[in-house]
Amino acid sequence: MKKDSSTKRPYEKVSKIKRQNLVKLVFHQGIKIKHAAKQLKINYAAAKTVISQHRCNVILQNVQYKTNQRCGFTKINNINRSFSLISKLAGEIIKATDHTIQELKKV
Repeated sequence: MKKDSSTKRPYEKVSKIKRQNLVKLVFHQGIKIKHAAKQLKINYAAAKTVISQHRCNVILQNVQYKTNQRCGFTKINNINRSFSLISKLAGEIIKATDHTIQELKKV
């Protein structure tokens, strides 16, 4: 069956600036997609697509793991006394710190 052309949804291409603003609002400021789309006057379905594409193409491709687990633990011994913590938000490193354990106390 042929659909009536008047019932088709209008498709609007989202500009690059609006895409970047949407990503900042959703990931950095924590605003919901629906509210961010209303602020930027973007169709909600288009906003969801932009966010899902950003998650797949930008965030997940930038993730580099040394092992196949995201987080892990190891026993601390005399050889291995340092570790690093890396905090990422929306694929960007926010904070990276290195820590060293000074002395192991035996109980």
